Amino acid sequence: MLESIPASQYDAAIGFADDKPIREGLQELIAFCQDRDMAFHVVSGGLRGMVERVLQRENISGVASITAVDVDASGAFLRVPPQRFEGGTELIAKVQVMEQYPNMRKIAIGDSVTDVNMAFHGDLVFARDRLIDYMQSEQKPFVAWDTFFDIRDFLAAEWQV
Repeated sequence: MLESIPASQYDAAIGFADDKPIREGLQELIAFCQDRDMAFHVVSGGLRGMVERVLQRENISGVASITAVDVDASGAFLRVPPQRFEGGTELIAKVQVMEQYPNMRKIAIGDSVTDVNMAFHGDLVFARDRLIDYMQSEQKPFVAWDTFFDIRDFLAAEWQV
C-alpha cells in the first residue's frame, strides 16, 4: 500500500500527523522512566518520519530509540526497503525488537492489532481500544489505560520500578 503513494506526496503524508494530538503524559512517563534508569523505546508500525515529527512537535525528549517503518522517497513512488526487524506480515516485528533487550523487563503499551504479538510477549501490558479485545479473547492479563499518566501512576504504585 505504501508503494502506491507517489514520492512527491511523502511530505504531505508525514504532515498528516501534524494536527493529531497525542495522549497526555508521555513526557512525564519518559521522565519517570529516566529517573529509574529505565530505557524508553518507541516501537511503531507507523512511518519513522511521522513518529519523529510528532515527538519533535510535542518537544518530547529522552527516548532511547525509535524503531519504525523507513521508506525510500527517492523514486517516483515510495519504496519500502527491507526493514531491520521485518517478520511475517509485520513491517516492524515488535517482538524481534523486544528481543534486542534480553535482560530487561518488557512493558508493552498498545492499542491495536499491530500490537498483539508484542503484547503477548510483554512482561506487563497496557492495553486500550482494540488491543483490550484481543487480550480478553486470549485471556491474557493487561492493565487498561487512557493517558500515559495512568501508566506512570500504575508503575509507581504497583510494579516496583
